[in-house]
Amino acid sequence: MKLDYGWGYGAQVWHPYPGIDLAEGLHGQQIFMDPATKTVVVKLSDYPNGDDPQDAISSVLYQVARSKR
Repeated sequence: MKLDYGWGYGAQVWHPYPGIDLAEGLHGQQIFMDPATKTVVVKLSDYPNGDDPQDAISSVLYQVARSKR
């Protein structure tokens, strides 16, 4: 099985970066969690055609969460 973006997956949650948890919903919804900085970001979306730029958005959320250190 090949994982998208090379991300790890476990317990129904993606782990795109070390220490980061990312739950993904249908049509682009995301819950991004960084326990180290006590950051939770909820992204509400409606991309029914799969046009959501998930990898770019996750990268931005990661940078925002880590800037809180």
